[in-house]
Amino acid sequence: MLRENVTLGGAALLLGLGLGLACDGGPGPEVCYGICGPGTACVEQRCLPAPAEAEPTPAPEPNAKGRKGRKGRKRPPNAEGTPLEPFRPVSDAHVPRYDANEVQTIGPGSGSERLPDHTIREHLGRLETPFNRCIATAAEYSPQELAAGTVEFEFGIRPTGRISGVNVKAPSHLRVFGIVPCLRKALYDHRFPSYDGPTTGVTYQFRVE
Repeated sequence: MLRENVTLGGAALLLGLGLGLACDGGPGPEVCYGICGPGTACVEQRCLPAPAEAEPTPAPEPNAKGRKGRKGRKRPPNAEGTPLEPFRPVSDAHVPRYDANEVQTIGPGSGSERLPDHTIREHLGRLETPFNRCIATAAEYSPQELAAGTVEFEFGIRPTGRISGVNVKAPSHLRVFGIVPCLRKALYDHRFPSYDGPTTGVTYQFRVE
């Protein structure tokens, strides 16, 4: 029970919830000379707890469009159990296929340089991160663990350092969730050093364990 000590007119009075305090005399049955505190009411010259007022029930908010809301489609969780965003495959529509028999024009003033092997290997090493990202994304969306396999590349490097085209071969279980388009785009968007010579054909492979 909550009680308060209130001083009124020099006399100490004990007021509280559930405590009836008699009032001596008064001009009428409903008068207690103002000694009834908050939360009490003067009833027949007694300070009694005031009846609690019922809180209004808030009206349900109408749907903005007047339609029932639709439940969101469940998405597969990742390794941490967090729902994934819908899968969006990488587009490789702008990536041409590599043609090893592409006709090249060689005339007076054309150079005979080619990119050194160590330079090509160095740049392919830089591509490991985007390549791994392609595999990791597919593994995240795949309901099963990706099986091991070998991915093979064929591509050409033009004298400008741009890629002339990319071919990728991979087993069927590594052609899921956009792995091949992602790999083709990552390689095609990379720039090798320029040199003075004909297009350099390259074959390259890596293994997914």
